[in-house]
Amino acid sequence: MKSEIILPLKPKFGSEEHIRADQMKQAEIRLRVSQERVLENQWLITQWLQQEKEYNEYTKE
Repeated sequence: MKSEIILPLKPKFGSEEHIRADQMKQAEIRLRVSQERVLENQWLITQWLQQEKEYNEYTKE
């Protein structure tokens, strides 16, 4: 007996399900972008703190 894979039907364009799925996709993209920005900001802050530390050590001498 051959088993069939049943795929869910794609929501009809403009339907409530389609709009909801599209909104979820957009929310996921916004979340990913904001997470990338957080990581980038953390990296920039780390760099800045390191430079400040090095400068303070340099000016002490």
